[in-house]
Amino acid sequence: MTPEERAENRRFWEEEERKLDEQMYRAMWPGGEAAVQRLAKQGKQPVRQLIQKLIDEGTEFYELGVLAGFGMNYPDVEDVPCGGIVTGIGQNPRQLDDDYRKRQQSEGRHLFPDNSEEAHEGAGYS
Repeated sequence: MTPEERAENRRFWEEEERKLDEQMYRAMWPGGEAAVQRLAKQGKQPVRQLIQKLIDEGTEFYELGVLAGFGMNYPDVEDVPCGGIVTGIGQNPRQLDDDYRKRQQSEGRHLFPDNSEEAHEGAGYS
């Protein structure tokens, strides 16, 4: 590969990276600052700010599927940022009390890892 070809290749991929960064921003902040202000007027917060309150301070939330939903071409909607859902992995080793866990499970929600007493009975955990 000649130096000119290498430089052209680099420019191409840098532009692709810029486009990807722009699309990631659009996915993570659909509606931009106007949407954040609209939520604030309703006494709400963006979902990612709420997630930051759930995970341990100083840890990171690894979001999955950020670019899912782009180019879905629903009627009148070209893109559905994040496929309409925020999902990922975050660290929260604080043990939840059993009452809270039982309420969540009775509503069909599952919490992992299961730190309940029932899950540890007979499993050799102390």
